[in-house]
Order: sequence, then C-alpha cells, then structure tokens
Amino acid sequence: MPDDANKQMSAAEAMARRDIHGSTLRDMTQVDFDPMADRAAFNFSIGGPSPMIPRKSTVETAPPLPANTSGWQAEIPISSPPGVGLIDQMCINADAQERLQQAQPTDMMRMMQACMAMMRLQTTTVQALAALIMRNDDKPDKPKRRRKSKQPSAEGEA
Repeated sequence: MPDDANKQMSAAEAMARRDIHGSTLRDMTQVDFDPMADRAAFNFSIGGPSPMIPRKSTVETAPPLPANTSGWQAEIPISSPPGVGLIDQMCINADAQERLQQAQPTDMMRMMQACMAMMRLQTTTVQALAALIMRNDDKPDKPKRRRKSKQPSAEGEA
C-alpha cells in the first residue's frame, strides 16, 4: 500500500510526463547512475589515474625527541617581557611632547589673549566716553547764537 502512495503522481508531474516524447522518457529511465563510478571519474579528472600502490606523503617527519626523564630543566633567566623597552621609550617620547606643548601657547590661548586685549581697549574707550559725557553735563548750557537771517528785500518780492 505505501508503494502505491509513492507511485501516485501529482497533477503537475502527470502534465509534464504527458508533454515529454516517449523516446525521451525511455532514455531518461535507462540512465544508470552509480555514485562510486561518478566519484572515480571525479578523482581521475583532478588527480589522474590512481596507482595500485598508495602514494607516500612527501613530507618526512622527524622522529620525536627523547623524553627527559631526569626532571632537570634548563634555567630560564628572570627578565622583563619583550616589548617593555619599546613601551618605555614611547612613554618618554609622549612625556617630552606634552611638556613641549605645555610650554608653547596653543592657538586657543593666543585667541583668548587677543580677546582680553580687545575687551580692555573697549573698556578704556567706554570709560573715556563716559568721562567726556559727565564733564559736558556738569557745565552750564551756553546760550545758542542766533544766526542772522537774510530778509528778502522789497525789490525781490515784486
């Protein structure tokens, strides 16, 4: 019974088989597929024919060193790890560069100094103007001079 269920085709498969020519369908069913033959063909294509004698590895391995059974080991001197000298030199160079930068005023400091000088100049100017105004306010007003106005002559009116 399960074989009958597997043999039943879907509508799409039945329609596809109906459209295929009989000789083509017969050729498709007669193709033998042997996975081992396919693997052998692949191996032959990438490596040539395989010899009857297996190939030896080209890399010769050295025999392992005899194990130390006495328990003695070579003395390893105590020292700082490699690279510490390089890091020390980098720290010294960075310290020298920071000290040099601290000694020279930065652009921001020069700009701040220029702004402070301009503010001092502005303050001095405002103080001078205020003193001038105060001095003028303390003095009594002078009477204004009257300008002589030109009166039209009688001859010009006619």
